[in-house]
Amino acid sequence: MKLEFLNISLCLLFIPFFTVAEKRHIDPTGTYILSRMSKVKNIELTYEGSFCEVFVTLIEKNRIVVKLSAVSGYPKYDSISVADTLNFKGKTAIYTVGENEDYKLKFRFLSKGMILKEIVGNSYNDHVFSKGIEINGFYKKNNSAIPDFR
Repeated sequence: MKLEFLNISLCLLFIPFFTVAEKRHIDPTGTYILSRMSKVKNIELTYEGSFCEVFVTLIEKNRIVVKLSAVSGYPKYDSISVADTLNFKGKTAIYTVGENEDYKLKFRFLSKGMILKEIVGNSYNDHVFSKGIEINGFYKKNNSAIPDFR
């Protein structure tokens, strides 16, 4: 009898935790930053690595506007920019390139940031946007304000 009561009590204790965790909605609105810049020795105001910034606004329950800007540092200073409206399902949005959708940018939103991953299919020999710029990784959420897309 005591063992049964203990089992039921433990189950009731954990049910609210799991239901809250599953239903938690993430509002992706805000600015996200990934910085891999480091100062080049002996060259004033020169940095190597890459810097990426992503602006996101939730415009409907399942739609977001995304603007990604990235730049590599010394010596190339390559840059890329992407802006589009994407479907937002759960915690994920996917940007696709090409008719066969063989190249994708997958945005996965978390409470304190975002994970961006390039998915490159067979028809691409190299990364489409980020050649020379590393955009994969965890982006820290810099703020939750609605970004100014100007």
